[in-house]
Amino acid sequence: MLHNLATGFALAALRGVAVAAVRIVSAPLWGRAVDRFGARPVLVVCSFGIAAVPAIWLFPTPAFLWPLALEAALSGALWGGHGLAAMDLTVDLSPAQAPLFTSPSSHDSLAPPLRVCDSPERKE
Repeated sequence: MLHNLATGFALAALRGVAVAAVRIVSAPLWGRAVDRFGARPVLVVCSFGIAAVPAIWLFPTPAFLWPLALEAALSGALWGGHGLAAMDLTVDLSPAQAPLFTSPSSHDSLAPPLRVCDSPERKE
């Protein structure tokens, strides 16, 4: 982008800000879509859309940069939906009552530092 399109760092940063802003704005819409249609269909639609977005990069030239705005808007919207649907699908597919600690070894790994902190032999 910087070399081929002869843009500066400010335009590259602006594109990143635009993608993030569109993700934030589109999140409630994708949330409603996930609630209505389910996470899997939304994830499929967003994934196919994300796969097609790089084709937009074939069109910008140093004198013709507006396709970058379209790409930023589509990327932000589709990645926002993808993130929400992927997380929702992960939660839906997880066991209903998953334990907080999955193995006793996780308790054991916390015990030595706590014992050291509360040790009566500790010198200050």
